[in-house]
Amino acid sequence: MVRSSFGAAVFAVAGFALVLPAQAGKVQDAKATWESLEEDYDKLIDSIEAGKSQQPKKDVADLRIGLSLLRDQVNAVADGSHQLADELSVEWAIPKDAIANYEKVALDISIALGSTKPDVNSLTAAKGYLDDSMPKALEATKTFGRKYGDLMKMVEQAKNQQTGTMTSEFNETAGYLDTGAVDNAISSIRDLRGAFDTLSGYVVNAQSMAEGTADSLEAAWKPAYDARVEFDTALRAVESALSNDNDYHDALGDMIEAYGDMNAAIVQSHATILDFGTKLTPITDDWK
Repeated sequence: MVRSSFGAAVFAVAGFALVLPAQAGKVQDAKATWESLEEDYDKLIDSIEAGKSQQPKKDVADLRIGLSLLRDQVNAVADGSHQLADELSVEWAIPKDAIANYEKVALDISIALGSTKPDVNSLTAAKGYLDDSMPKALEATKTFGRKYGDLMKMVEQAKNQQTGTMTSEFNETAGYLDTGAVDNAISSIRDLRGAFDTLSGYVVNAQSMAEGTADSLEAAWKPAYDARVEFDTALRAVESALSNDNDYHDALGDMIEAYGDMNAAIVQSHATILDFGTKLTPITDDWK
């Protein structure tokens, strides 16, 4: 923000384009590993049922290697998710438990091989537990990502409205008021109100979407939401002074201050939510 020679706040008009890095998501890696376990499981079952002596040992070793890799990948997803939103990380608690159970059963079978024919029912049950939990976690993560993507689009609209039309209308109105051009200000403030109403729609919608996605995102956008309310109050005070032909200078000072606060809040909240996306992308990029 800069100030004009006549003392009113003048805010720079800026544009912004959403650019995020393209990366393969950790969720996609875990999904691929989980799907590859199907073949390892089938080979182990076939070799055990065929009564082979050495092949089951190799097959169960391959299955355990795959499960170990999946465990590391799911842990990476869960840990990264926890740093962003509990609403996302909680979806991976059951797959983590299912993998641990599957690994234990596979280890028991590995130990039993050579001395007795293992009971494959426990292996089938462990696989079923994992195969039930993984699709649910994957779908929940995809849903979370899409909700974040929709939120980011709304936040982007708010940011662009704020730094574009809203700033232009505010600078014009504040300039007229500061120089005493009341008639021009009365006309201009109507346009400012229209621009603000559009901005409010974006801000309110973004707040509702953030509340429905994650507590961390709600907290990130709330300063912008609260600042919008404060500016609305200040703008109404100037509108009232003009409509009643009262002195508006104190109200103008309050409006300028409130606008500066709102501008800063929207820009900062936008940056915080955008940064959330850069951290979410390595976990899952389905939302992009």
